[in-house]
Amino acid sequence: MSKLEKLSKYCELTSSNEMLDQYSTDESIFRTVPTAVCFPRNSEEVSQIVQFCSENQVALIPRGGGSGIAGQSIGSGIIMDFKKYMNKIVGLNSKAKTIMVEPGVIHKELNDFLKPHGLFFPPDPSSMNFCCIGGNISTNAGGIHTVKYGSTKDYIEYLEVILSDGSKTDIKPTKGENGRFGEILSRLKELHLEYQPLINKNKPHVIKNSSGYNVFEFLENEIMHPEKLICGSEGTLAVVTKITLRLKEIPKARALVALHFETIEAAGSSAALLLKLNPSALEIIDETALAFVHQVFPEHLLDVKTNTVLLCEFAEENQEAIDKKLGFLTESVSDVLHSQVETGSRIDRLWELRRAVSKSLEHNPGPERPMRFIEDCCVHPTKVREYITRAKEIVARQDLKCAVFGHAGDGNIHINVFADPKNPLHLKKIGTIYAEVI
Repeated sequence: MSKLEKLSKYCELTSSNEMLDQYSTDESIFRTVPTAVCFPRNSEEVSQIVQFCSENQVALIPRGGGSGIAGQSIGSGIIMDFKKYMNKIVGLNSKAKTIMVEPGVIHKELNDFLKPHGLFFPPDPSSMNFCCIGGNISTNAGGIHTVKYGSTKDYIEYLEVILSDGSKTDIKPTKGENGRFGEILSRLKELHLEYQPLINKNKPHVIKNSSGYNVFEFLENEIMHPEKLICGSEGTLAVVTKITLRLKEIPKARALVALHFETIEAAGSSAALLLKLNPSALEIIDETALAFVHQVFPEHLLDVKTNTVLLCEFAEENQEAIDKKLGFLTESVSDVLHSQVETGSRIDRLWELRRAVSKSLEHNPGPERPMRFIEDCCVHPTKVREYITRAKEIVARQDLKCAVFGHAGDGNIHINVFADPKNPLHLKKIGTIYAEVI
């Protein structure tokens, strides 16, 4: 009996060429054919799979919706798909404003479930229609509303995880634990205290950070936060099997202002000023991105002739607070060609347009594709104007074009460079651009 046949006793497993090909890609530019794909039904089966991979030194890649753009959900080992079976909403505690889910629950379906209860899970990546909550944990997903509400790490109440030896462990803020996990935490605390000056020195000066392990928030006032260390670790520290999330009440009043600018520099300068008004979202879309998204989103929601648009949303408990902020906005921002204030369902339609930008770029005619190699760079919001300006100059020097959009409010900017992945010259240019931007 082969090793894979032994594993198939514990879970549904396939190594058919068709399925291996399907799971060899995600939303990134990479392709890696796995050895097999398994579909666990519960944490017990996950434990068996983890033990098998650990004993046989086989890479294990947890996968949700496969929406990652950095190749997080592909690999040459065994893909563990949570979306097929482990996709249940386990229970809602409306009074405590928490909900327990399995990792394969689709993000949008979770918020659709919560809406009648007047609650929502705030992180909202553009892939929310098909990404999974387990993937949100894996990547510390944020989104359009990160500027006000934070990212996934800020909403984890509790995690059930499987460690590398197959043992099941509860992850939550703690001063200490017993057993093997307690030993791990004690050693992590020792290391954190030993290297705290170095950790503090190298903490990025940004609002959102999903690069590397979140050692910066592991120890706070003698409380260890292993849940924040797991969040963003992309399945390398433990396999998450259950998630309890903290929720927010849906705001009672909203308004969105679309601000149209002649230049992206003017938009970038205004974005820094608008942050003082504590918007619930602050997004930027340049002329190139606007042209593409209007091809697939025919409603005339925005002026396609505008060079750059800022979408600034306010979410408050009453309309009076909204009106007050709209008044401050008018006084604060200059260089605006024109603006439009939207309410109700028009807000939702504009956010659908914004989320459609990335996919719309794939409609570029010819061999040039939107290459996402500087897709998720993050700077401090006060540096957005400078970053975009310099990055566009770098791309222009290589005679390539790009589309710029993203989260001006938290400095997480998406720059997609159009290049032919089969053209050696273009690949060389991509390397040059990457080196200069990063």
